[in-house]
Amino acid sequence: MNIKYYKKFKKDIESIDKNRIKQILKLLKTITDIEKLDLSWLRENSFDKLKGDQNLYVYKKRFGDYRLIISIREIEKNIIYVEKVGHRRDVYRSH
Repeated sequence: MNIKYYKKFKKDIESIDKNRIKQILKLLKTITDIEKLDLSWLRENSFDKLKGDQNLYVYKKRFGDYRLIISIREIEKNIIYVEKVGHRRDVYRSH
């Protein structure tokens, strides 16, 4: 599995406490170890689908008061885009 990071994510993660960062990076490492993306894996690992374009799958993962937002544009290419991470009160403002 390939992961691409948005600049927003790289900036956002600097403002999060170290324990949350470790949890997030551990999850992203687990995702990279997956050979083929299966949407059921996301559901089994507590990712919730956000509403959006039919051709774009956008999911959130909860880490306490923080949310990780990822998107999948083309399932066949096995690429996940890590869009942003932030406090639950702020992270959805542009989604």
